Amino acid sequence: MTRNKLLDINIAEVGEEEIDAHFHLLPESYFVNTSKEEIALHVRMINRLLYEINHADSVGSLKPIIEWSPNIENGLSEVNVVTWDRAGLFHKLSGALNVAGYNILGARAISRSDNIAIDTFYVQEKEYGHQANSETAFADALCAALVSNNDLYPRILDIFRSQSSQSKATENQFAHSFHPKVEIYQSLSSKNAIIEAQAPDTPGLLYQIAHQLHQKGYDITSANISTKQGIAIDTINFRPALPKRNLTREELLLLNKQIEQTVANTCPFLKR
Repeated sequence: MTRNKLLDINIAEVGEEEIDAHFHLLPESYFVNTSKEEIALHVRMINRLLYEINHADSVGSLKPIIEWSPNIENGLSEVNVVTWDRAGLFHKLSGALNVAGYNILGARAISRSDNIAIDTFYVQEKEYGHQANSETAFADALCAALVSNNDLYPRILDIFRSQSSQSKATENQFAHSFHPKVEIYQSLSSKNAIIEAQAPDTPGLLYQIAHQLHQKGYDITSANISTKQGIAIDTINFRPALPKRNLTREELLLLNKQIEQTVANTCPFLKR
């Protein structure tokens, strides 16, 4: 999308200067992979965030701007989150979705050069995790993680153990006996890499992988998640948080072993 086409989008409540800034603060790939309607939504959300920034006591106290687009027919929902970019944002977002009872089917993450993050998740409510107001539960959990810096993983584990004891979710013998597989390889760019992980579908799996990447100094740029026969198949694109840092073969081999261990530890019902 060209700058002129972007400026032609009718976003009455947002000034031309903000729309123009949106074009210049994001890479071209964003405009190739994002629909006109999504771009307009993001611009409006960023406008709201900028208003909150101007009226907040501190950046750290800012609550994220969240917009849901549910699809009742197929039971899927798209959730967009715009917030001030910060360390570990992606794993905190995925953790909050787990706490609220959602399966994550896909995700996109990108940040503007002014450190405003735009994250999009495609989710589905789990039968055993349904709550009266899951959207509110997500917002509350996310604020706890971002504003209060709470660790969400203990809550994720509690939910999984409580619900699995009431269901037959862990009686899937194929999932029980499936050995996790993790492969990490470099993309065409020496600064980017891809994780392909297959493991029994367990709440917190994406959260734990993303958390491990954050601890090792990487940023997630996108993720694609699917589940077949109780097995989660995750493909995660990531890059070093430091722009001048290149990835080495030795570094990726070590990371591969560490992620394998993380995935195994995240699946408590696996047979050893």
